[in-house]
Amino acid sequence: MQLVSKAFLFLTVSAIETLTATSVFASELEEKQNKESEETNYTATEEEQLGDIQVISDERKKQPSTVDLLFRSSLFSSSNITSIEDFETDDPRLDNFERSDISFANGIFLVATPSLDTNTNLMAYGGGNFVRYGNSNSLDYNSINLGVGIQRQFNSKVFGELSWRHDRLYDAGNGNEIISTNDSDAFLVDNVVELSVQRQDRLSEKLTLNSTYALAGHIVNPDELSYIRNELDFALRYQLASKWQSELGYQVTLDSFTEADRTDFQQQLQGTITYQATEDLFIEGLIAYNFGNSTLEGIDPDEFQAGIRVGYDLELF
Repeated sequence: MQLVSKAFLFLTVSAIETLTATSVFASELEEKQNKESEETNYTATEEEQLGDIQVISDERKKQPSTVDLLFRSSLFSSSNITSIEDFETDDPRLDNFERSDISFANGIFLVATPSLDTNTNLMAYGGGNFVRYGNSNSLDYNSINLGVGIQRQFNSKVFGELSWRHDRLYDAGNGNEIISTNDSDAFLVDNVVELSVQRQDRLSEKLTLNSTYALAGHIVNPDELSYIRNELDFALRYQLASKWQSELGYQVTLDSFTEADRTDFQQQLQGTITYQATEDLFIEGLIAYNFGNSTLEGIDPDEFQAGIRVGYDLELF
């Protein structure tokens, strides 16, 4: 294969959305808002059942924070970090490249989730990640991630969200070890506008099914990597114990590139187990299998991932 730009490599890295803030924090913010909405709905139902009996609120009950500082660290192993089939090059700068690799990510984010009214919430975050690879250090990068969105609760089960995200990826001090055609100070810039609808069904006291459809437009620099994504997610969550939670998920995505003759179809099966050590600290283990196809020759999305993630949330106010 001819020398490939770093921007192209990173667009094909299937683990990138697991490691960056883009999808991870969007889902975490949605989950936080959904939990708050569930508590509100429960309280309203309780009052209706009690009729004219007035419920005396407990003022000592901890109110949800609106501004938090989030710390995230992760370690992931991947069998195919770039999704490029039979990667070969004579360039000596890529001699240490290996198809399988381990990645390390550390990130910090400032997150705000104020309520605009009883059914509408604002979600905004800003921060960055430091991502390093065990063998392929020419792929090491730093990122700046920004996002803002509005979530609307239509009823007790259905939520809608409109959001904008901005991600900038920078070479982590290795210079132009892989040539990029991007004329920006970052080797890849991604602006995302996304509209999503989520439904949450409580199947039992411990079992919940979350289903989500999202339509997103990715405006990427270099522009030949811009695409439109259709995504459908299903997640079956089970509360194992007071501090233990498991989740089995299925995701299907269709990426249609707007500036290139390319369409990617990918599916993912994922399982996670989360231990909520304290109210602010969690440890999560993850395994996932990705598979699919692309109309672009040489793309092989089949991949197995396994990893662990640790998070700490510091409430500011």
